[in-house]
Amino acid sequence: MTNKLTALAATLALTFGAGVANAQEVGAIVMGNDGIQIGTIAANDGANAVVDTGKHKVPLAIDSFAEGDNGYTLNITKTELDAMMDEEVARREAALAAALVVGAEVATADEVPLGTIDEMSDVGITMVQDDQPLTLPREMFALDTDGSLIVLVTKADLDAAIAAAQAS
Repeated sequence: MTNKLTALAATLALTFGAGVANAQEVGAIVMGNDGIQIGTIAANDGANAVVDTGKHKVPLAIDSFAEGDNGYTLNITKTELDAMMDEEVARREAALAAALVVGAEVATADEVPLGTIDEMSDVGITMVQDDQPLTLPREMFALDTDGSLIVLVTKADLDAAIAAAQAS
């Protein structure tokens, strides 16, 4: 989680203490501190539950939840949670835009160095990989948790896609 999300999770955890171990039930309703539904639990990995607000999917620590009369509760409103996520999305997009520059090093999702950005256009972002140009859509790029520029596929998956494209 990012700094704002980590702060949110910490605040929610302090408010509710140990929380609710079974807030991991996918489909469970999550209510805000104003009594209005925030969303539902969309996923769980045992430590974090993803709350789908209808606008965002927000990962929160399981101990952020408390039990209420109408399901699980969070000490925040849907409006506040969506606003925090809007800010976080904007921050991430700005950081990605700043990192996407000619000469930037790129790796795959499994941390295999891929090359450096050679050109950027409306069509996509071109890198030179093994002396061959490789153009990928901008949507395939992200920053990892360390702020390094990555493509959202593993090296094996990328190689398989390239091989399939060359075969057809």
